[in-house]
Amino acid sequence: MADAQPPINNAIDSGDTPGRRDIRIPIRDCLSPLLVVAPDSLDVVEANDAAHHLLNYESGCLVGRGLADLIPGRDDLEGLQNLLFMSQNKPSVRYPAIEIKLLRADGFILLAEAAFVALLRSSAGEQWPCLNLRDVTQHRVAQEQLLAENQSASYQHLVEGIADGLLALDGDGDIVFANTSAERILGQSRNSLIGCHVGRIFPNLSPATVGGALIDELRSKTQKTISVAVEIRDQLHQFELSFYPQREGLGVIFRDVTERVKHEMEIAKLSATMAASQELLRHKNNELNVSLEKLARLNAQLAQIDQLKSEFLSNTSHELRTPLNSIIGFLQLIGEGLCENHDEELEYVRNCLASAQHLLALITDMLDIAKIEEGQMTLLVDDIDLRELFNEIYLQRVEAARRKSLKLTIELDESILDYNVRADYRRTRQILLHLIDNSIKFTSEGEIRLWTEPDPQRNDMIRFCINDTGIGVPLDRQAAIFEKFTQVDGTSTRKYQGTGLGLAITRNLVEMMGGEIQIHSPGENRGTTIIFTLPIGSKRRNEVKARPEFDLDLDEVMPKTF
Repeated sequence: MADAQPPINNAIDSGDTPGRRDIRIPIRDCLSPLLVVAPDSLDVVEANDAAHHLLNYESGCLVGRGLADLIPGRDDLEGLQNLLFMSQNKPSVRYPAIEIKLLRADGFILLAEAAFVALLRSSAGEQWPCLNLRDVTQHRVAQEQLLAENQSASYQHLVEGIADGLLALDGDGDIVFANTSAERILGQSRNSLIGCHVGRIFPNLSPATVGGALIDELRSKTQKTISVAVEIRDQLHQFELSFYPQREGLGVIFRDVTERVKHEMEIAKLSATMAASQELLRHKNNELNVSLEKLARLNAQLAQIDQLKSEFLSNTSHELRTPLNSIIGFLQLIGEGLCENHDEELEYVRNCLASAQHLLALITDMLDIAKIEEGQMTLLVDDIDLRELFNEIYLQRVEAARRKSLKLTIELDESILDYNVRADYRRTRQILLHLIDNSIKFTSEGEIRLWTEPDPQRNDMIRFCINDTGIGVPLDRQAAIFEKFTQVDGTSTRKYQGTGLGLAITRNLVEMMGGEIQIHSPGENRGTTIIFTLPIGSKRRNEVKARPEFDLDLDEVMPKTF
Protein backbone atom coordinates (compact mmCIF):
# COMPACT_ATOMS: atom_id res chain seq x y z
CA MET A 1 0.00 0.00 0.00
CA ALA A 2 1.49 3.35 -1.02
CA ASP A 3 1.84 6.33 1.33
CA ALA A 4 -1.18 8.55 1.69
CA GLN A 5 -1.39 11.12 -1.04
CA PRO A 6 -2.27 14.78 -0.39
CA PRO A 7 -5.90 15.64 -1.13
CA ILE A 8 -6.65 16.57 -4.70
CA ASN A 9 -9.01 18.99 -6.28
CA ASN A 10 -11.52 16.16 -6.47
CA ALA A 11 -13.51 17.31 -9.52
CA ILE A 12 -13.32 17.13 -13.28
CA ASP A 13 -14.63 19.39 -16.03
CA SER A 14 -17.86 18.47 -17.73
CA GLY A 15 -17.24 20.56 -20.85
CA ASP A 16 -16.03 19.16 -24.18
CA THR A 17 -13.15 21.62 -24.45
CA PRO A 18 -10.01 20.86 -22.37
CA GLY A 19 -9.45 23.52 -19.75
CA ARG A 20 -13.08 24.63 -19.27
CA ARG A 21 -13.93 25.39 -15.65
CA ASP A 22 -17.58 26.48 -15.90
CA ILE A 23 -19.11 23.27 -14.42
CA ARG A 24 -17.31 20.98 -11.95
CA ILE A 25 -18.50 17.48 -11.01
CA PRO A 26 -16.96 15.49 -8.12
CA ILE A 27 -15.19 12.32 -9.24
CA ARG A 28 -17.19 10.08 -6.87
CA ASP A 29 -20.46 11.29 -8.39
CA CYS A 30 -19.47 10.36 -11.97
CA LEU A 31 -21.19 7.30 -13.39
CA SER A 32 -18.23 6.36 -15.57
CA PRO A 33 -15.35 4.43 -13.94
CA LEU A 34 -12.58 6.94 -13.15
CA LEU A 35 -9.06 6.42 -11.80
CA VAL A 36 -6.65 9.14 -10.71
CA VAL A 37 -3.07 7.91 -11.02
CA ALA A 38 0.28 9.24 -9.79
CA PRO A 39 2.37 9.16 -13.00
CA ASP A 40 5.69 8.63 -11.22
CA SER A 41 4.76 5.72 -8.93
CA LEU A 42 1.84 4.44 -11.05
CA ASP A 43 -0.24 4.17 -7.86
CA VAL A 44 -4.00 4.80 -7.78
CA VAL A 45 -4.61 7.92 -5.66
CA GLU A 46 -8.36 8.13 -6.22
CA ALA A 47 -11.11 5.91 -7.71
CA ASN A 48 -14.86 6.35 -7.82
CA ASP A 49 -17.50 3.73 -7.05
CA ALA A 50 -17.99 2.91 -10.72
CA ALA A 51 -14.28 1.97 -10.98
CA HIS A 52 -14.54 -0.25 -7.87
CA HIS A 53 -17.61 -1.93 -9.31
CA LEU A 54 -15.95 -2.46 -12.69
CA LEU A 55 -12.91 -4.15 -11.13
CA ASN A 56 -14.98 -5.99 -8.44
CA TYR A 57 -13.21 -4.29 -5.50
CA GLU A 58 -14.73 -3.15 -2.25
CA SER A 59 -15.15 0.59 -1.99
CA GLY A 60 -11.83 2.30 -1.25
CA CYS A 61 -9.71 -0.80 -1.87
CA LEU A 62 -8.30 0.48 -5.15
CA VAL A 63 -6.64 3.53 -3.63
CA GLY A 64 -2.94 2.89 -3.07
CA ARG A 65 -2.73 -0.07 -5.43
CA GLY A 66 -0.15 0.03 -8.21
CA LEU A 67 -1.25 -0.28 -11.83
CA ALA A 68 0.98 -3.33 -12.11
CA ASP A 69 -1.49 -5.17 -9.82
CA LEU A 70 -4.38 -4.29 -12.12
CA ILE A 71 -2.73 -4.67 -15.56
CA PRO A 72 -1.16 -8.13 -16.07
CA GLY A 73 0.23 -7.40 -19.54
CA ARG A 74 3.61 -5.67 -19.74
CA ASP A 75 2.87 -4.05 -23.11
CA ASP A 76 -0.47 -2.75 -21.81
CA LEU A 77 1.23 -1.30 -18.74
CA GLU A 78 3.89 0.45 -20.85
CA GLY A 79 1.22 1.80 -23.20
CA LEU A 80 -0.78 3.26 -20.31
CA GLN A 81 2.41 4.67 -18.79
CA ASN A 82 3.18 6.46 -22.07
CA LEU A 83 -0.38 7.89 -22.14
CA LEU A 84 0.06 9.20 -18.57
CA PHE A 85 3.40 10.76 -19.45
CA MET A 86 2.06 12.52 -22.57
CA SER A 87 -1.09 13.74 -20.84
CA GLN A 88 0.93 15.19 -17.99
CA ASN A 89 3.14 17.16 -20.40
CA LYS A 90 0.36 18.27 -22.78
CA PRO A 91 -2.99 17.99 -21.01
CA SER A 92 -4.82 20.05 -23.64
CA VAL A 93 -4.36 17.41 -26.35
CA ARG A 94 -7.16 14.90 -27.04
CA TYR A 95 -5.31 11.58 -26.90
CA PRO A 96 -6.99 8.51 -28.42
CA ALA A 97 -8.11 5.81 -25.99
CA ILE A 98 -5.90 2.74 -25.70
CA GLU A 99 -7.12 -0.82 -25.22
CA ILE A 100 -5.77 -2.71 -22.20
CA LYS A 101 -6.53 -5.88 -20.22
CA LEU A 102 -7.53 -5.37 -16.57
CA LEU A 103 -7.40 -8.00 -13.82
CA ARG A 104 -10.48 -7.92 -11.57
CA ALA A 105 -10.38 -8.87 -7.92
CA ASP A 106 -12.07 -12.20 -8.70
CA GLY A 107 -9.34 -13.12 -11.24
CA PHE A 108 -11.43 -12.39 -14.32
CA ILE A 109 -9.60 -10.49 -17.06
CA LEU A 110 -11.69 -7.94 -18.90
CA LEU A 111 -10.90 -5.82 -21.94
CA ALA A 112 -11.21 -2.06 -21.39
CA GLU A 113 -10.52 1.21 -23.12
CA ALA A 114 -8.54 3.74 -21.07
CA ALA A 115 -8.83 7.41 -22.02
CA PHE A 116 -7.28 10.53 -20.51
CA VAL A 117 -9.98 12.87 -19.10
CA ALA A 118 -8.27 15.71 -17.29
CA LEU A 119 -5.22 16.70 -15.26
CA LEU A 120 -6.11 17.20 -11.57
CA ARG A 121 -4.04 19.26 -9.13
CA SER A 122 -3.52 18.33 -5.48
CA SER A 123 -3.33 20.79 -2.62
CA ALA A 124 0.45 20.21 -2.67
CA GLY A 125 0.59 21.37 -6.28
CA GLU A 126 1.11 17.92 -7.82
CA GLN A 127 -0.66 17.13 -11.09
CA TRP A 128 -2.30 13.71 -11.51
CA PRO A 129 -3.97 12.43 -14.68
CA CYS A 130 -7.54 11.19 -14.44
CA LEU A 131 -8.41 8.17 -16.60
CA ASN A 132 -11.82 7.00 -17.78
CA LEU A 133 -12.27 3.19 -18.12
CA ARG A 134 -14.82 1.59 -20.42
CA ASP A 135 -15.54 -2.16 -20.44
CA VAL A 136 -15.43 -3.36 -24.08
CA THR A 137 -15.19 -7.11 -23.37
CA GLN A 138 -18.67 -8.00 -24.62
CA HIS A 139 -18.26 -5.70 -27.57
CA ARG A 140 -15.03 -7.42 -28.62
CA VAL A 141 -16.57 -10.90 -28.12
CA ALA A 142 -19.49 -9.93 -30.35
CA GLN A 143 -17.07 -8.61 -32.96
CA GLU A 144 -15.06 -11.85 -32.89
CA GLN A 145 -18.20 -13.95 -33.24
CA LEU A 146 -19.40 -11.86 -36.16
CA LEU A 147 -15.97 -12.14 -37.78
CA ALA A 148 -15.96 -15.92 -37.30
CA GLU A 149 -19.42 -16.21 -38.85
CA ASN A 150 -18.37 -14.05 -41.79
CA GLN A 151 -15.21 -16.08 -42.26
CA SER A 152 -17.20 -19.32 -42.13
CA ALA A 153 -19.61 -18.03 -44.77
CA SER A 154 -16.73 -16.78 -46.88
CA TYR A 155 -14.98 -20.15 -46.54
CA GLN A 156 -18.14 -21.99 -47.61
CA HIS A 157 -18.53 -19.67 -50.58
CA LEU A 158 -14.87 -20.16 -51.49
CA VAL A 159 -15.09 -23.97 -51.23
CA GLU A 160 -18.14 -24.10 -53.46
CA GLY A 161 -16.63 -21.68 -55.94
CA ILE A 162 -13.26 -23.29 -56.65
CA ALA A 163 -12.83 -25.15 -59.91
CA ASP A 164 -11.05 -28.14 -58.32
CA GLY A 165 -12.91 -30.99 -56.68
CA LEU A 166 -12.82 -31.04 -52.89
CA LEU A 167 -13.54 -34.04 -50.65
CA ALA A 168 -13.42 -34.34 -46.87
CA LEU A 169 -12.62 -37.81 -45.47
CA ASP A 170 -12.98 -39.20 -41.97
CA GLY A 171 -10.30 -41.29 -40.31
CA ASP A 172 -11.39 -44.44 -42.22
CA GLY A 173 -11.29 -42.78 -45.66
CA ASP A 174 -15.06 -42.38 -46.03
CA ILE A 175 -16.30 -39.22 -47.78
CA VAL A 176 -18.14 -36.83 -45.45
CA PHE A 177 -18.22 -33.76 -47.74
CA ALA A 178 -18.03 -33.06 -51.49
CA ASN A 179 -18.22 -29.69 -53.18
CA THR A 180 -20.05 -28.79 -56.39
CA SER A 181 -16.95 -29.16 -58.55
CA ALA A 182 -16.46 -32.72 -57.26
CA GLU A 183 -19.97 -33.58 -58.49
CA ARG A 184 -19.25 -32.05 -61.88
CA ILE A 185 -15.83 -33.65 -62.41
CA LEU A 186 -16.83 -37.15 -61.24
CA GLY A 187 -20.31 -37.07 -62.80
CA GLN A 188 -22.01 -38.14 -59.55
CA SER A 189 -24.34 -36.35 -57.17
CA ARG A 190 -23.18 -35.20 -53.76
CA ASN A 191 -25.57 -37.62 -52.02
CA SER A 192 -24.09 -40.59 -53.90
CA LEU A 193 -20.56 -39.55 -52.95
CA ILE A 194 -21.06 -38.89 -49.24
CA GLY A 195 -20.75 -42.06 -47.18
CA CYS A 196 -18.81 -44.19 -49.67
CA HIS A 197 -15.12 -44.95 -49.36
CA VAL A 198 -12.79 -42.80 -51.45
CA GLY A 199 -11.27 -46.02 -52.87
CA ARG A 200 -14.51 -46.64 -54.74
CA ILE A 201 -14.10 -43.35 -56.60
CA PHE A 202 -10.35 -43.69 -57.09
CA PRO A 203 -9.59 -47.46 -57.26
CA ASN A 204 -5.87 -46.98 -56.60
CA LEU A 205 -6.66 -45.69 -53.10
CA SER A 206 -7.06 -48.65 -50.76
CA PRO A 207 -8.18 -48.30 -47.15
CA ALA A 208 -4.56 -48.80 -46.11
CA THR A 209 -3.45 -45.95 -48.37
CA VAL A 210 -5.79 -43.33 -46.94
CA GLY A 211 -5.99 -44.67 -43.40
CA GLY A 212 -4.09 -43.84 -40.26
CA ALA A 213 -0.68 -44.26 -41.92
CA LEU A 214 -1.31 -41.35 -44.29
CA ILE A 215 -2.70 -39.24 -41.45
CA ASP A 216 0.45 -39.93 -39.42
CA GLU A 217 2.62 -39.08 -42.43
CA LEU A 218 0.86 -35.74 -42.93
CA ARG A 219 1.57 -34.70 -39.37
CA SER A 220 5.18 -34.08 -40.42
CA LYS A 221 4.37 -32.29 -43.70
CA THR A 222 1.50 -30.20 -44.92
CA GLN A 223 0.64 -31.98 -48.15
CA LYS A 224 1.10 -35.15 -50.24
CA THR A 225 0.32 -35.34 -53.95
CA ILE A 226 -0.25 -38.53 -56.00
CA SER A 227 -1.51 -39.31 -59.51
CA VAL A 228 -4.19 -41.91 -60.28
CA ALA A 229 -6.04 -43.07 -63.42
CA VAL A 230 -9.83 -43.42 -63.31
CA GLU A 231 -12.25 -44.60 -66.02
CA ILE A 232 -15.21 -42.23 -66.28
CA ARG A 233 -17.91 -42.66 -68.94
CA ASP A 234 -15.77 -45.25 -70.77
CA GLN A 235 -12.81 -42.86 -70.96
CA LEU A 236 -9.57 -43.04 -68.99
CA HIS A 237 -8.89 -39.87 -67.05
CA GLN A 238 -5.74 -38.90 -65.25
CA PHE A 239 -6.25 -37.23 -61.86
CA GLU A 240 -3.87 -35.42 -59.57
CA LEU A 241 -4.84 -35.73 -55.88
CA SER A 242 -3.41 -33.61 -53.06
CA PHE A 243 -3.99 -34.78 -49.48
CA TYR A 244 -3.70 -32.43 -46.52
CA PRO A 245 -4.45 -32.99 -42.83
CA GLN A 246 -7.70 -31.94 -41.17
CA ARG A 247 -8.75 -32.03 -37.54
CA GLU A 248 -10.68 -35.30 -37.80
CA GLY A 249 -9.41 -36.86 -41.02
CA LEU A 250 -8.12 -35.84 -44.45
CA GLY A 251 -8.91 -33.30 -47.08
CA VAL A 252 -8.52 -34.15 -50.78
CA ILE A 253 -8.25 -31.62 -53.61
CA PHE A 254 -8.27 -33.25 -57.04
CA ARG A 255 -8.28 -32.10 -60.61
CA ASP A 256 -8.55 -33.77 -64.00
CA VAL A 257 -5.13 -33.40 -65.65
CA THR A 258 -5.81 -35.64 -68.68
CA GLU A 259 -5.44 -32.83 -71.21
CA ARG A 260 -2.41 -31.47 -69.45
CA VAL A 261 -0.70 -34.87 -69.53
CA LYS A 262 -1.40 -35.14 -73.26
CA HIS A 263 0.08 -31.72 -73.85
CA GLU A 264 3.09 -32.58 -71.73
CA MET A 265 3.72 -35.71 -73.78
CA GLU A 266 3.46 -33.73 -77.00
CA ILE A 267 5.80 -31.11 -75.62
CA ALA A 268 8.24 -33.84 -74.55
CA LYS A 269 8.27 -35.22 -78.10
CA LEU A 270 8.84 -31.77 -79.54
CA SER A 271 11.54 -31.11 -76.98
CA ALA A 272 13.33 -34.33 -77.94
CA THR A 273 13.35 -33.40 -81.62
CA MET A 274 14.45 -29.83 -80.89
CA ALA A 275 17.18 -30.69 -78.36
CA ALA A 276 19.96 -30.71 -80.95
CA SER A 277 18.74 -27.46 -82.48
CA GLN A 278 18.49 -25.78 -79.09
CA GLU A 279 22.00 -26.88 -78.17
CA LEU A 280 23.32 -25.48 -81.43
CA LEU A 281 21.36 -22.29 -80.90
CA ARG A 282 22.72 -22.00 -77.34
CA HIS A 283 26.23 -22.42 -78.64
CA LYS A 284 25.72 -19.75 -81.30
CA ASN A 285 24.11 -17.44 -78.74
CA ASN A 286 27.07 -17.87 -76.43
CA GLU A 287 29.44 -16.99 -79.24
CA LEU A 288 27.30 -13.99 -80.13
CA ASN A 289 27.19 -12.84 -76.51
CA VAL A 290 30.96 -13.11 -76.24
CA SER A 291 31.33 -11.10 -79.43
CA LEU A 292 28.85 -8.50 -78.20
CA GLU A 293 30.68 -8.19 -74.88
CA LYS A 294 33.98 -7.71 -76.69
CA LEU A 295 32.37 -5.16 -78.97
CA ALA A 296 30.84 -3.32 -76.01
CA ARG A 297 34.21 -3.20 -74.23
CA LEU A 298 35.89 -2.02 -77.41
CA ASN A 299 33.25 0.66 -77.95
CA ALA A 300 33.65 1.81 -74.35
CA GLN A 301 37.42 1.96 -74.77
CA LEU A 302 37.11 3.82 -78.06
CA ALA A 303 34.67 6.29 -76.52
CA GLN A 304 36.99 6.84 -73.58
CA ILE A 305 39.99 7.26 -75.86
CA ASP A 306 38.03 9.67 -78.03
CA GLN A 307 37.03 11.70 -74.98
CA LEU A 308 40.58 11.70 -73.63
CA LYS A 309 41.96 12.77 -77.01
CA SER A 310 39.42 15.57 -77.21
CA GLU A 311 40.42 16.76 -73.76
CA PHE A 312 44.07 16.38 -74.68
CA LEU A 313 43.69 18.46 -77.85
CA SER A 314 41.80 21.13 -75.95
CA ASN A 315 44.34 21.19 -73.12
CA THR A 316 47.32 21.06 -75.46
CA SER A 317 45.94 23.93 -77.51
CA HIS A 318 45.54 25.91 -74.30
CA GLU A 319 49.02 24.93 -73.08
CA LEU A 320 50.60 25.92 -76.41
CA ARG A 321 48.78 29.22 -76.81
CA THR A 322 49.46 30.43 -73.26
CA PRO A 323 53.31 30.49 -73.43
CA LEU A 324 53.29 31.59 -77.10
CA ASN A 325 50.99 34.51 -76.31
CA SER A 326 53.22 35.38 -73.36
CA ILE A 327 56.37 35.30 -75.54
CA ILE A 328 54.73 37.33 -78.30
CA GLY A 329 53.35 39.88 -75.83
CA PHE A 330 56.61 40.46 -74.00
CA LEU A 331 58.62 40.63 -77.24
CA GLN A 332 56.19 43.19 -78.65
CA LEU A 333 56.65 45.33 -75.54
CA ILE A 334 60.42 45.06 -75.86
CA GLY A 335 60.37 45.65 -79.62
CA GLU A 336 58.18 48.75 -79.32
CA GLY A 337 60.44 50.19 -76.65
CA LEU A 338 57.73 50.25 -74.01
CA CYS A 339 60.03 49.13 -71.21
CA GLU A 340 60.63 51.86 -68.65
CA ASN A 341 64.14 50.71 -67.80
CA HIS A 342 66.69 48.00 -68.39
CA ASP A 343 65.56 45.97 -65.34
CA GLU A 344 61.99 45.78 -66.65
CA GLU A 345 63.33 44.72 -70.06
CA LEU A 346 65.36 41.95 -68.37
CA GLU A 347 62.23 40.85 -66.46
CA TYR A 348 60.32 40.57 -69.75
CA VAL A 349 63.18 38.56 -71.26
CA ARG A 350 63.16 36.22 -68.25
CA ASN A 351 59.41 35.75 -68.61
CA CYS A 352 59.89 34.94 -72.30
CA LEU A 353 62.59 32.44 -71.38
CA ALA A 354 60.34 30.76 -68.78
CA SER A 355 57.48 30.51 -71.28
CA ALA A 356 59.84 29.11 -73.90
CA GLN A 357 61.12 26.51 -71.44
CA HIS A 358 57.53 25.52 -70.58
CA LEU A 359 56.77 25.24 -74.29
CA LEU A 360 59.91 23.17 -74.87
CA ALA A 361 58.94 20.79 -72.02
CA LEU A 362 55.47 20.37 -73.53
CA ILE A 363 56.87 19.60 -76.98
CA THR A 364 59.43 17.22 -75.42
CA ASP A 365 56.64 15.29 -73.66
CA MET A 366 54.70 14.98 -76.91
CA LEU A 367 57.81 13.76 -78.78
CA ASP A 368 58.64 11.30 -75.99
CA ILE A 369 55.17 9.72 -75.99
CA ALA A 370 55.29 9.48 -79.79
CA LYS A 371 58.68 7.74 -79.64
CA ILE A 372 57.45 5.34 -76.97
CA GLU A 373 54.34 4.40 -78.98
CA GLU A 374 56.41 3.88 -82.15
CA GLY A 375 59.04 1.82 -80.28
CA GLN A 376 61.81 4.29 -81.14
CA MET A 377 62.71 5.33 -77.61
CA THR A 378 66.30 4.31 -76.89
CA LEU A 379 67.81 4.07 -73.42
CA LEU A 380 71.44 4.28 -72.30
CA VAL A 381 71.37 1.88 -69.35
CA ASP A 382 74.36 2.06 -67.05
CA ASP A 383 75.24 2.14 -63.35
CA ILE A 384 73.95 5.31 -61.67
CA ASP A 385 75.37 6.89 -58.54
CA LEU A 386 72.22 7.80 -56.58
CA ARG A 387 74.05 10.32 -54.40
CA GLU A 388 75.12 12.32 -57.44
CA LEU A 389 71.63 12.04 -58.95
CA PHE A 390 69.81 13.09 -55.75
CA ASN A 391 72.21 16.01 -55.22
CA GLU A 392 71.47 17.30 -58.72
CA ILE A 393 67.69 16.90 -58.29
CA TYR A 394 67.70 18.68 -54.93
CA LEU A 395 69.66 21.65 -56.24
CA GLN A 396 67.33 21.96 -59.24
CA ARG A 397 64.06 21.87 -57.28
CA VAL A 398 64.73 23.25 -53.76
CA GLU A 399 64.13 26.83 -54.90
CA ALA A 400 60.79 25.95 -56.51
CA ALA A 401 59.70 24.35 -53.23
CA ARG A 402 60.84 27.36 -51.23
CA ARG A 403 58.75 29.71 -53.40
CA LYS A 404 55.63 27.84 -52.24
CA SER A 405 56.88 27.62 -48.61
CA LEU A 406 57.18 23.83 -48.94
CA LYS A 407 59.78 21.65 -47.26
CA LEU A 408 61.72 19.42 -49.70
CA THR A 409 63.44 16.43 -48.09
CA ILE A 410 65.54 13.89 -49.99
CA GLU A 411 66.89 10.82 -48.18
CA LEU A 412 69.10 7.94 -49.31
CA ASP A 413 68.85 4.69 -47.35
CA GLU A 414 72.18 3.76 -45.77
CA SER A 415 71.67 0.06 -46.60
CA ILE A 416 71.94 0.68 -50.35
CA LEU A 417 74.82 3.18 -50.40
CA ASP A 418 77.19 0.40 -51.51
CA TYR A 419 75.21 -0.20 -54.71
CA ASN A 420 74.46 1.67 -57.90
CA VAL A 421 71.18 1.59 -59.80
CA ARG A 422 71.03 0.03 -63.23
CA ALA A 423 69.14 2.55 -65.36
CA ASP A 424 69.34 5.43 -67.85
CA TYR A 425 70.68 8.44 -65.90
CA ARG A 426 68.91 11.11 -68.00
CA ARG A 427 65.56 9.27 -68.02
CA THR A 428 65.74 8.48 -64.29
CA ARG A 429 66.39 12.16 -63.61
CA GLN A 430 63.45 13.01 -65.91
CA ILE A 431 61.19 10.64 -63.91
CA LEU A 432 62.19 12.04 -60.52
CA LEU A 433 62.00 15.67 -61.64
CA HIS A 434 58.55 15.15 -63.13
CA LEU A 435 57.21 13.45 -59.98
CA ILE A 436 58.66 16.15 -57.70
CA ASP A 437 57.30 18.88 -60.01
CA ASN A 438 53.88 17.25 -59.78
CA SER A 439 54.08 17.19 -55.99
CA ILE A 440 55.10 20.87 -55.87
CA LYS A 441 52.32 21.83 -58.29
CA PHE A 442 49.58 19.97 -56.42
CA THR A 443 50.71 20.82 -52.85
CA SER A 444 49.83 24.17 -51.27
CA GLU A 445 51.32 23.55 -47.81
CA GLY A 446 53.33 20.91 -46.02
CA GLU A 447 56.24 18.97 -47.48
CA ILE A 448 57.51 16.81 -50.35
CA ARG A 449 59.70 13.86 -49.41
CA LEU A 450 61.81 11.63 -51.66
CA TRP A 451 63.53 8.56 -50.23
CA THR A 452 64.88 5.16 -51.26
CA GLU A 453 64.66 1.77 -49.60
CA PRO A 454 65.23 -1.89 -50.50
CA ASP A 455 62.26 -3.51 -52.20
CA PRO A 456 60.74 -5.84 -49.56
CA GLN A 457 59.45 -8.19 -52.28
CA ARG A 458 62.54 -8.41 -54.52
CA ASN A 459 66.12 -8.22 -53.28
CA ASP A 460 67.39 -7.18 -56.74
CA MET A 461 65.32 -3.97 -56.86
CA ILE A 462 65.40 -0.57 -55.17
CA ARG A 463 62.24 1.38 -54.34
CA PHE A 464 61.94 5.13 -54.94
CA CYS A 465 59.17 6.81 -52.93
CA ILE A 466 57.83 10.35 -53.45
CA ASN A 467 55.27 11.52 -50.88
CA ASP A 468 53.45 14.87 -50.65
CA THR A 469 50.72 16.46 -48.54
CA GLY A 470 48.82 17.79 -51.55
CA ILE A 471 45.36 17.40 -53.04
CA GLY A 472 45.56 13.62 -53.41
CA VAL A 473 43.83 11.52 -56.07
CA PRO A 474 40.17 10.34 -55.88
CA LEU A 475 39.89 6.58 -55.43
CA ASP A 476 37.92 6.16 -58.68
CA ARG A 477 40.68 7.88 -60.71
CA GLN A 478 43.73 6.06 -59.39
CA ALA A 479 43.47 3.03 -61.69
CA ALA A 480 43.69 5.21 -64.84
CA ILE A 481 46.07 7.93 -63.62
CA PHE A 482 49.02 6.51 -65.62
CA GLU A 483 47.05 6.32 -68.89
CA LYS A 484 47.70 8.79 -71.70
CA PHE A 485 45.82 12.08 -71.59
CA THR A 486 44.40 11.20 -68.14
CA GLN A 487 44.25 13.81 -65.37
CA VAL A 488 42.35 14.15 -62.11
CA ASP A 489 40.48 17.04 -63.74
CA GLY A 490 40.50 16.79 -67.54
CA THR A 491 38.60 19.97 -68.38
CA SER A 492 40.36 22.94 -69.95
CA THR A 493 39.13 25.16 -67.11
CA ARG A 494 40.75 23.10 -64.38
CA LYS A 495 42.85 24.80 -61.71
CA TYR A 496 46.07 22.87 -62.47
CA GLN A 497 47.37 22.97 -66.03
CA GLY A 498 48.99 20.13 -67.97
CA THR A 499 48.44 17.73 -70.85
CA GLY A 500 48.17 14.45 -68.93
CA LEU A 501 51.23 12.93 -70.66
CA GLY A 502 53.79 13.16 -67.84
CA LEU A 503 52.67 10.17 -65.79
CA ALA A 504 52.11 8.06 -68.92
CA ILE A 505 55.70 8.81 -70.03
CA THR A 506 56.93 8.11 -66.49
CA ARG A 507 55.24 4.69 -66.37
CA ASN A 508 56.60 3.70 -69.78
CA LEU A 509 60.14 4.78 -68.88
CA VAL A 510 60.04 2.87 -65.57
CA GLU A 511 58.78 -0.28 -67.27
CA MET A 512 61.34 0.03 -70.09
CA MET A 513 64.08 0.04 -67.45
CA GLY A 514 62.67 -3.12 -65.82
CA GLY A 515 60.70 -1.56 -62.93
CA GLU A 516 57.13 -1.02 -61.83
CA ILE A 517 55.24 2.07 -60.64
CA GLN A 518 52.23 2.45 -58.31
CA ILE A 519 50.22 5.26 -56.78
CA HIS A 520 48.75 5.30 -53.26
CA SER A 521 46.35 8.01 -52.06
CA PRO A 522 43.72 7.77 -49.30
CA GLY A 523 41.57 10.18 -51.32
CA GLU A 524 41.08 13.86 -52.08
CA ASN A 525 43.06 16.34 -49.94
CA ARG A 526 44.88 13.51 -48.17
CA GLY A 527 48.20 13.49 -49.99
CA THR A 528 49.77 11.13 -52.52
CA THR A 529 52.62 8.61 -52.51
CA ILE A 530 54.10 7.32 -55.78
CA ILE A 531 56.43 4.32 -55.59
CA PHE A 532 58.51 2.92 -58.44
CA THR A 533 61.29 0.35 -58.58
CA LEU A 534 64.53 0.04 -60.58
CA PRO A 535 67.07 -2.78 -60.71
CA ILE A 536 70.13 -2.75 -58.44
CA GLY A 537 73.38 -2.25 -60.34
CA SER A 538 76.92 -3.21 -59.51
CA LYS A 539 78.51 -2.82 -56.10
CA ARG A 540 80.48 0.34 -55.61
CA ARG A 541 84.23 -0.21 -55.22
CA ASN A 542 86.99 1.61 -53.36
CA GLU A 543 84.57 4.06 -51.83
CA VAL A 544 83.95 4.79 -48.20
CA LYS A 545 80.35 5.14 -46.97
CA ALA A 546 80.25 8.79 -46.10
CA ARG A 547 78.11 11.85 -46.66
CA PRO A 548 79.06 13.36 -50.07
CA GLU A 549 80.49 16.84 -50.28
CA PHE A 550 78.10 19.42 -51.75
CA ASP A 551 78.88 22.76 -53.29
CA LEU A 552 76.67 24.50 -50.67
CA ASP A 553 75.68 23.84 -47.10
CA LEU A 554 72.32 21.99 -47.13
CA ASP A 555 72.08 21.31 -43.39
CA GLU A 556 69.66 24.13 -42.78
CA VAL A 557 67.20 23.29 -45.53
CA MET A 558 67.71 19.52 -45.80
CA PRO A 559 68.91 18.17 -42.42
CA LYS A 560 67.94 14.58 -43.33
CA THR A 561 69.42 14.52 -46.83
CA PHE A 562 71.55 11.49 -47.48
